[in-house]
Amino acid sequence: MTSISGAPRPLEDRLRELIGEGLCYSLAVQVFAEHQRQNEPHLSAYLDATGDKTSEGEIEIDGDAIVSDGGDGGAYVSAWVWVSDAEAGIKRESACDDEDDADAA
Repeated sequence: MTSISGAPRPLEDRLRELIGEGLCYSLAVQVFAEHQRQNEPHLSAYLDATGDKTSEGEIEIDGDAIVSDGGDGGAYVSAWVWVSDAEAGIKRESACDDEDDADAA
């Protein structure tokens, strides 16, 4: 894709446009994972080997995780690491707080 002047547009700009049109992270990861499975099928062995490295509620790995070939005897597999609000120093109002406010009005 090129701009009106004919010069190539940076991929980042095109990606920002797609995000503005509704592209979400989870869909992008699914598309990248599908592309990776089709073009680098050998990397799925790393994903298959992650079973004992997960911990429910602490470290989780999606079935469509992205694998980054480390090239030095292994690979990195994308994972989700749980961080609680308290650990992050975040205080959120609960849904109950909102109901209490509505009752008081």
